[in-house]
Amino acid sequence: MVFERKNIFYLELLFLILTFLFAFFFLLNSISDIKKKNLEINQTIKEEAPTFVAILKNVNLSSHYNSFPYYSGRESKLKVIAACWFLGNKQLWVFPEKFEFPSFKEPPKGFDKIESVGFLRRIYAFKTEDGRVCAILFELKDFKRDLVKTILISLTTLLIGLFALYLIFVTLKQLKNYDEPQRRDFSKEEITPFETIDVFKKTIGDLKERTIQLEVALNQEKKKSKSTASVLENLSSGLNTGFMRFDREGNLQSFNPIAKNLFGLPILFRIGENYKKIFSKNDPLLEIIESSLKEREILTADSIKGFQGKLLFVLSIPIVDELSHLDGALLIIQDNSKIYEMQRILKERESLSRIGEVAAVVAHEIRNGLNVLSGELRLLKKISGADALERANRIEDEISKMETVVKDLLYYSKPLTIEKETIDTEEFLNEVIISLKEIFPDVNFSYKIDPKSFYGDRNSIFRAIFNLLKNGAEVSSEIFIEVIKKDGKVIFHIEDNGTGLSEEAKQTLFIPFISQKKNGTGLGLSIAKKIATEHNGDLEIAGAKKLKGASFNFIIES
Repeated sequence: MVFERKNIFYLELLFLILTFLFAFFFLLNSISDIKKKNLEINQTIKEEAPTFVAILKNVNLSSHYNSFPYYSGRESKLKVIAACWFLGNKQLWVFPEKFEFPSFKEPPKGFDKIESVGFLRRIYAFKTEDGRVCAILFELKDFKRDLVKTILISLTTLLIGLFALYLIFVTLKQLKNYDEPQRRDFSKEEITPFETIDVFKKTIGDLKERTIQLEVALNQEKKKSKSTASVLENLSSGLNTGFMRFDREGNLQSFNPIAKNLFGLPILFRIGENYKKIFSKNDPLLEIIESSLKEREILTADSIKGFQGKLLFVLSIPIVDELSHLDGALLIIQDNSKIYEMQRILKERESLSRIGEVAAVVAHEIRNGLNVLSGELRLLKKISGADALERANRIEDEISKMETVVKDLLYYSKPLTIEKETIDTEEFLNEVIISLKEIFPDVNFSYKIDPKSFYGDRNSIFRAIFNLLKNGAEVSSEIFIEVIKKDGKVIFHIEDNGTGLSEEAKQTLFIPFISQKKNGTGLGLSIAKKIATEHNGDLEIAGAKKLKGASFNFIIES
């Protein structure tokens, strides 16, 4: 019986020695992996850092930047935390501004060196021939995760090795006791190998429990990351903006109805779909999401096309946990259509102002010449015969047309004086139609009125509507006017039964001095559009509702 028990002890001893050796060599291999990884990182810094130094040599030392001046579109295992130029102990320039750069030893002139700042950061320093030192602080993106993993495995292996060594010591002691008869009853006083195995099993159980605790801690970090995203989502909802949250693979995790409406997403839209499928026809949006997930940078995009012609401002925010692991990206979407429209109107008004300045000078010079011609023509008519009188009349007609052009030009070039009042819609339209009937008695005018009154400058709106109706009356026999009110705007919808507008005419319709009529000045529609713009509205080509000819919407704020 004693012989069998000794054989069991020998087998246990052999197993424990092999376990210890395996743990010992595994630990050495882990240490070697850490050293190898460290050498690879230094080699990567040696390869990539000169590119950063070359860029920093071109940096304006009197300027500061919100982001590192490095070109995009390049994959790198390194992340720049800070960069600095030194001359001796004096700091010449630093990014980010006011950053406290860690101390380091200067390399010799024309040489570089790498210093560690903890486990996860490295300083690359290069001394130029003029004595300046360029220092760059790098953060090792993937090394942190690998280092933590290696350390945990190494600690676990070390514990197993130490425990195996302890069991070897206990087993050797038990074997010695078996060789001494006087101590044959040692089991009552000493720990048996079977009890040792129970301790080993308990240790394994403790390690499993520790692993579970680590998993719980990891899940808590994930919850913190999700709670951060939830705060951003709630904030965006409170600001009446849309949000969409994607995971690290770009699959949709959550969104709100505002985002769905802004992008016009389908009713059967599902959680889990990838952004490449959702925005397959929106290249700018694909680019900003992809860049945010890859570069982990906060990015913005202006004038992204949305549903029904909306122009959207999009903000992409990468979501990372406390270990700097990417957890996804959050899109914040804001409808900025009105802002972009206001910017367009301001640019248009600035352009019109410049044209107006030139037009005013030209009109002034032409009017002076016309006044002289008109005076001389009146004197000529008094002293000429019948034939000369006929020619003089034709000249007078041309001068009259030129005076009309000058008047339109001056009206177009000067700022409008808007004096708004409440105007009776039916009375206003009847007044315009009566004026037109004197010129076009055969044209049939009809209208349909929704608002009984509107608010605006009577004289300028009269001129605009008169011009629009006059253009239609010159090429048609019937004109229909419909006045409606929608979203705080009054719309004068005007259409005729003429031949309509060609595609070529639509392209140049509102450009000053370009006319589709033989004797037109090319300013009538431009003036009407200017009047609409001054009333915070617009003049646009519309679709016909009743007749088949040209159709316009004259829109004013009321």
